[in-house]
Amino acid sequence: MSPTNQHTQSVPVNVEQQCGVTLPDGGSFYQRKASSSWSFNAIRYITPGLSEDDPGSSEEQNSPAEEVPPTENIQLISKIVQWLAYSTRTLYIEELAELVTISETGIDVKKCLSNPRSILTICPDTLIATTPPIPTNPPPENEFKPNQHQIHFTDPSIKQYLQSPEILQSNAQNHLAITEATSHTTIAKDSLTYLLQFTEPYTTTPSKIKISYLLSYATNYWAVHARLAHAETDPELTALILRFLASGTAYLNWTAFLDGYTPFSGTDGSSLIRHSHQIYYAASFGLTNIVTALLDTGAPVNSRGPSGSALAAAALAGHLDTVKVLVDSGADVNLAGPFGTPLVLASGRGFVDIVRFLVERGADVEARGEWSETALVEARKNGFEDVVGVLLGR
Repeated sequence: MSPTNQHTQSVPVNVEQQCGVTLPDGGSFYQRKASSSWSFNAIRYITPGLSEDDPGSSEEQNSPAEEVPPTENIQLISKIVQWLAYSTRTLYIEELAELVTISETGIDVKKCLSNPRSILTICPDTLIATTPPIPTNPPPENEFKPNQHQIHFTDPSIKQYLQSPEILQSNAQNHLAITEATSHTTIAKDSLTYLLQFTEPYTTTPSKIKISYLLSYATNYWAVHARLAHAETDPELTALILRFLASGTAYLNWTAFLDGYTPFSGTDGSSLIRHSHQIYYAASFGLTNIVTALLDTGAPVNSRGPSGSALAAAALAGHLDTVKVLVDSGADVNLAGPFGTPLVLASGRGFVDIVRFLVERGADVEARGEWSETALVEARKNGFEDVVGVLLGR
């Protein structure tokens, strides 16, 4: 079951390209002027007491800044800009609106916005916009519909400004400063916290699933953000991941949302069907420190899932460090799944370093899967001559 796959596939974005944006060394005068202009005009609406005559003033002004938002709103805006800056695809307005309910302690459904469009009243229109635009005063009969409006920064330079030294130098604005690592951490933690709320079998809560707009994004991308955040350097994030993987029903629901797996049978959710071990999914996303932690607590190193073994999943996704940990821990390099052995999978994707490592560790070059050819055939079929060379011992 994957009730929200349409969200996931709507706007495909290259993850590495999206997350690899860096500040330019220079830029034209116009670009620098535009950035500075944005920094004042947007921040003045969400920073208490900021006036044009005295950007550092704390006096009340007869302007929109007179209505000082509570600390909670400032924290929410900070979270929103992190999501907009480093989400792996463009978000829909109803997805972003659900961030209102998420905190470090869990989900507070009482904070849920009755109309997702209300998120636009929390963030100034100098900061975010929608495509297509939403009418300022939509008629009452204009009922909200999901998948209609994507949300983004009003200008691409905003992301650069929020990461610049300029914003860090201002006491009035630095609460909105972001970094790549902290943004990925925030998104990963928010996504995991969101998924932990699904403590009942999804088959018993169809109405809740239908209106859980952030479910698709959280399901598909929390692990991507965790890897980009370098979870191994963040004990809190690591602990949250392990808590989620050990959560029972919430974890099983996630496996269903992720790849159509059906861990429960019947509408009452009473029957539990065999499911893939957590180490399989940790390996597939390249969460090497999580794989290590699971192995340390007795996880089966040859655990199997949709792509075969945990080693096969790591090889298929190109996670060399994870592959090495699993092999060093005794994983069977020749254990074949329906799509072939780890060597076949890595060869077909062109991961030459993984192919070289597996060959050195005794992988059978002639092995194949039920629905695959040998590693050599797969490499040649996809034009990976460097892999062919390794397989032939050149």
